[in-house]
Amino acid sequence: MKANLPARRAVRALAPVAVAALDTEDKVLDAVVVGVEDAPPGRTVTAQANSRKAAGVKTFPRVAQAERG
Repeated sequence: MKANLPARRAVRALAPVAVAALDTEDKVLDAVVVGVEDAPPGRTVTAQANSRKAAGVKTFPRVAQAERG
C-alpha cells in the first residue's frame, strides 16, 4: 500500500509514520511503521508500507500517526 505523507518539519530528517490498512468497511486490518527519510519541508512524499496481515485484501492506507516536528 502507498500513503502520501505531508512533511511538516523545518529541516530534512528521518520521520517514523504509522500507516493503517483499512478494509472497505473502515476496519483496521493492520498497522505498520515506515521511515520517511529526507522529506523536503512543506512537501508531500510517498512511502511504501507492506502488510502481511492485509495481503490479498483490498485495503486503503491511512496515516494513523506521524511524528511532528
